[in-house]
Amino acid sequence: MDFRKGALVSALLLSIFCWSGLPATALAMEFTERSGNLVMKNGEPIRVAQTRIGSIAVQIQHISTRNRWYLRLQDLKRSPDSQFSAITLKGDGLTLIPQVLPAGIPTTGLDRWYVLAPEDADRLAASSKGWKLEAVKANGKTFSEKVPALGKLVRGLKDPKQKLAPYGPMYSLFYPGMAPDKVRDAFLSVLNDNLSFPYKYSLGDNPLACEMFKTESGGVFSGNKGYARFSPENGGTWMDLDFSQTWYTRGYSTKYGYVPPQSKITTNLENDFVDHIFQAARMAYKNLEPHNEYGITLKGTFTDKSPAVQQTDKKRFPALAPVQPGDRLLAINGADVSQRNYLALYLLDYAPAGQPLTLTLAGKDKKAYTVQVTPLVKEAGDPNGDYRARRLQEEKDNPPLDADRIPEMRDIGIFYGEQYDPLSGPEAHIACPTLVPLSKAVGMPQ
Repeated sequence: MDFRKGALVSALLLSIFCWSGLPATALAMEFTERSGNLVMKNGEPIRVAQTRIGSIAVQIQHISTRNRWYLRLQDLKRSPDSQFSAITLKGDGLTLIPQVLPAGIPTTGLDRWYVLAPEDADRLAASSKGWKLEAVKANGKTFSEKVPALGKLVRGLKDPKQKLAPYGPMYSLFYPGMAPDKVRDAFLSVLNDNLSFPYKYSLGDNPLACEMFKTESGGVFSGNKGYARFSPENGGTWMDLDFSQTWYTRGYSTKYGYVPPQSKITTNLENDFVDHIFQAARMAYKNLEPHNEYGITLKGTFTDKSPAVQQTDKKRFPALAPVQPGDRLLAINGADVSQRNYLALYLLDYAPAGQPLTLTLAGKDKKAYTVQVTPLVKEAGDPNGDYRARRLQEEKDNPPLDADRIPEMRDIGIFYGEQYDPLSGPEAHIACPTLVPLSKAVGMPQ
């Protein structure tokens, strides 16, 4: 079976994600492939595999340190009456009845979680035949679907020799000292301003997560989707962003290790779609948090390649005297930012307040040089604003999507309200592999 692989964000990530590239398309943003399957939570590795049967997403999670196994199901149609509780797995002469999570364990939205006993995971892995999932839904209808990949998924996760790619959001931003609902409302009130083209979003069944859609004329969806989740941590809030475009694949194959068969999201996205979301995140941050000004402006937008200087404020930042328009920005504090503007802007926009930055640039002669810039710290624009009231007012003119108007979420690389190992605690922020080297360079949270 062939596995279509997404293009890499940059050479910076070659040591982390090792996929071959999709053909580039016009006005397309290429993000790091989002099909990794190794998550760290509470210091423990969680190995993840997933597939799809009809409109049901199936995920297996294995916490190897405690040999704990989960089976997670999600109705991609997001229909409450089609959900089910007790399920039965039948195959190879065996019948398995997974244990439903104990009452009181936090779960998200319409997901259904089941605990697989280790011996049942062994039986699944040992089976040479396909399995069938049977259940009765809340609407009284019988559900029965074959899950041919189930045994293979479990076998792959059980094998410690199989190398798994890291898994995390495409982009993460920490708002220190801010509650999740305030960050959500500040972000959505900007997003809903129609800065560039009609945007629609849905808060769905998880109030601290939303799906975002670009619409064309006539309200037709373009196929570009965004996902944002707002997770409290250490007195602040992580906003984790993902993006997808509807593509499908038939399988997997890579010399770098085991990749479970799964529905696929590509990361070729229209530039303006990603730019608009990044712009909303930056405006919300500057409204809510103190932020730095370094006196340097880059050409283009967040998604442009090869960051280049547009202009500098040498009067207020004399350290920028050697920098000329057109010079390329290669690294910040030693972290490679040379591939995309958004990598450089992550540190120029969100480095800790007062953090000096060492910029490595190259001029027309391609010789690298460095400058160290101490920022001017600007106060938050409106940290006490009533963003909920603003969002609700703006929704009167541009209402969020009704659930029945949202295209079916078949791109199961993004589980709505992502959660891992729920027996160990509620959902939590997962580090973004793309940004970890940048965060480490300036001591930012990860």
